[in-house]
Amino acid sequence: MRTRDLTFCGLLAALTAVFAQILLFIPISPVPVNLAILIPLLSGRLLGIRRSVVSQMIYLLMGIIGLPVFAAMRGGVVIVVGPTGGYLLGYLLIALITGQRKCFTKQTYMSECIIMSLATLSCYVCGTIWFMLISGNGLFSSLALCVFPFIPGDVLKVLAGAYLVKKLRPIFKMWE
Repeated sequence: MRTRDLTFCGLLAALTAVFAQILLFIPISPVPVNLAILIPLLSGRLLGIRRSVVSQMIYLLMGIIGLPVFAAMRGGVVIVVGPTGGYLLGYLLIALITGQRKCFTKQTYMSECIIMSLATLSCYVCGTIWFMLISGNGLFSSLALCVFPFIPGDVLKVLAGAYLVKKLRPIFKMWE
């Protein structure tokens, strides 16, 4: 990777860490609402698969080694292997899915919303399966705790992400 690529990866990893701190705890869920998912959505669409995945790997590695980059200024491997770890690992899936730049011939606002929605759904699936395995909860109770309360906010993040991609893409193309 070139220095410019690594710079973009580091920047988006840092932005994921910052956006993870903008959170709202919901009493019925162990998973806080935060804005962190917006950055993997954007990184895939702006950087492509390789750089996007690297950016999210950097974010996860920073947290695993103990830097307080996860929600509520937490870090450490215990967070990744805990009940919310599957959602964090889902950021890699988001990067993979949104990094498919050529999945639509025309990159319209609607096509951006579709790809970001599919990526968010993949994070839900990964995180919910992980949560079920760790907590022993069934599917419906896991969905009620970890998915249903977050759908309205994530819809807003997808809509905002699709808008931001259309605005930021020309800037990122300039640096390629």
